[in-house]
Amino acid sequence: RGAATLSPEYVQQLLDHNQQLILATVENQRCGHQAECVQYLKQLHENLFMLAMAGDQEIGSSTVMQMSQQQHHQQQQSQQSAGLTQDAMASSRQRQAHLQ
Repeated sequence: RGAATLSPEYVQQLLDHNQQLILATVENQRCGHQAECVQYLKQLHENLFMLAMAGDQEIGSSTVMQMSQQQHHQQQQSQQSAGLTQDAMASSRQRQAHLQ
């Protein structure tokens, strides 16, 4: 599975599996079975790496979306400010024309 396709259900499965891997690692350490610990820790590392990549991608896409929304909002404010400035200038010209 790629990082982009991690559903909430799959993430929960990975977290549950990680818990089992940790418990199995602890139990095997107590019994002195180091080779089994290494296998469990490798799988745990792979799972954690996959979750981290998915989290980074989620944060990255969220940040891009927020930046895009902020930029759009700033553009709207600039356009409104420009419109107000033009209206003020036109109003000033009209007053000056009436005074002459």
